[in-house]
Amino acid sequence: MKHFILPLALVATLLTFSACSIEEVEEPTGTLLFRAINAADSSGIAGQLSITGEADSHTYSGEGWLEVKGLPLGSNLVLHFTPADAENWFAVDDRMVRLESAAPDTLQPLLLHARADSVRVLTVRTVGDHGELAGLPLWLDGVRWPQDSPATLYVDSRAHTLVAGNDGTVLGTCVRADTSFQLDSPPTADFLFRVPSVELSLDPGAEGRVVLDGQWLEGGSQTVVDPAPGNLLVSAYRAGHVAEPVFTRLSGLCGGSQAFAWTPVEEGYTAGRLFPDFAMPHVVPGQAGDVGMFHLGQARGRLTLVTFWYATCVNCLLEMPHFQSLLEEYGPRGFRVVAVDPYPTDYPENYPAQVEDYDFTFVRDAGSPPVAQLAQVGAFPTNFMVLPDGRIQAVYGGLSEEVLEALLLEYLPE
Repeated sequence: MKHFILPLALVATLLTFSACSIEEVEEPTGTLLFRAINAADSSGIAGQLSITGEADSHTYSGEGWLEVKGLPLGSNLVLHFTPADAENWFAVDDRMVRLESAAPDTLQPLLLHARADSVRVLTVRTVGDHGELAGLPLWLDGVRWPQDSPATLYVDSRAHTLVAGNDGTVLGTCVRADTSFQLDSPPTADFLFRVPSVELSLDPGAEGRVVLDGQWLEGGSQTVVDPAPGNLLVSAYRAGHVAEPVFTRLSGLCGGSQAFAWTPVEEGYTAGRLFPDFAMPHVVPGQAGDVGMFHLGQARGRLTLVTFWYATCVNCLLEMPHFQSLLEEYGPRGFRVVAVDPYPTDYPENYPAQVEDYDFTFVRDAGSPPVAQLAQVGAFPTNFMVLPDGRIQAVYGGLSEEVLEALLLEYLPE
């Protein structure tokens, strides 16, 4: 268990006297003076003190001294202190003390262990696109805070940050997709946590767009600040070209950069060619109208199933449930489903109720001519498996769950 030391001042003072008679000798007793102090900020720690042999525990307020009277002088006492917030912060080892000195003046430390899942809120600031947050939860691994260094500093798993001092000096090394930082020098009382930025750029003069997790980033060079944690998929789109690298993960770039180069590839609707980009109205099942335009180029960097269907296609509706099931499992790794409806009389507000729960990108093939005609889709369903770089892996009719999952395992990153 990870721990740091909070000293407890245990001072036992003998306040006894003995009275003798011929018939009886009274056993000498003493008074234990107890105080618990947090060494980090000198604040008191409230809780309960239990002593072996005592029927009742003693409540300590965290202020001043706690007097426990009538303890046998010369006895070995076992002290157990439970802080009031022990469930969240602390557990404590028992401590043995022999109460025999009339006026002990030594400091008796008692080890308090921080729970592995506990947090301590210190004076911390985080700065990013979403403003400044105070009180970021921290805890230290196996060191006395804040004196000892080097140490491993942990931050909330939802945050990915750089550790810097108030003067801007970087105190630690950022490792994205991790939640720990090695402090190379003694830390100061205050920290400034700077959210890493990643610059994404295209080759000079290249016409294209960067695609971050399915969304366009306009312009030839973009700096992404405060990206969400996890494996954000990054790629780039340019008509008739494959971007190299095909895709990368922001979690592997800590304040770094990523550039894209291009390789020309023929467009078409057969295996090995680039599926031509299209722009179609993006619709939501059960909702009238559209919610904008969707470009297939936005799917670069993801393994994308483009399925052609229509609202009363029984075979289409039969295969959609396992599309959804696999999308829930493999979506975080880069799988996407784009459902293309080429029938102009199909309105999204009249779609079957079952598809309202699917996380597909539903679009209406309203072009002239429709993409379904250009792709020579003659039967439904027809499924195009499009690789992350935009090339068509294969064209399928019905696509079973077993075949689709095998494709996902083959082409998706671990």
